[in-house]
Amino acid sequence: MELKDIEKRNQLIGNITVMVIMIIISVPYLTQKTPYSLIDYVNLAFHEAGHFVLALQGSEFIHILGGTLGQLFVPCVFSIYFFKKKDYRAFFFTIFWFFENFINISIYMADAPYQQLPLLGGDGVVHDWVYLCGELKCLRNIEAMAMMVRVTGTLGMIASIMGLGLFSFYKKSPI
Repeated sequence: MELKDIEKRNQLIGNITVMVIMIIISVPYLTQKTPYSLIDYVNLAFHEAGHFVLALQGSEFIHILGGTLGQLFVPCVFSIYFFKKKDYRAFFFTIFWFFENFINISIYMADAPYQQLPLLGGDGVVHDWVYLCGELKCLRNIEAMAMMVRVTGTLGMIASIMGLGLFSFYKKSPI
């Protein structure tokens, strides 16, 4: 076996391994109403960082929206980085991570009318989506909006797994 064939085989094994990991991670997100995993704690850190960073610009609305923007921004930046580096395995994984955030966001959105989820900071903390929906006058539609966000996340997660698979097995694949 030539070195090029060994490298191609190792790339394929690596891609299949990452696809299996993505599938394992996705199962609770696709089968449970309110899934949480280790990755959600990472997402929470970026959510809170988004609030902090965007609080500096002065608008209360942008400050509150900053949490959601923060948790989407980080995987998006990594996706762009890996795409430019032509590391398509990492690109598809970070796209998967980006869309996994949509599931988490949809749960938070759907909680707005009920405010049952525990929030960092305890009692008296403003629920992001209660505030945002109040400003946008859309609280009565938030559950439908949350479902659309969840469906988008689900489809994006599935598409990222399929994308890695297609790139892995396509004969002229760049990876």
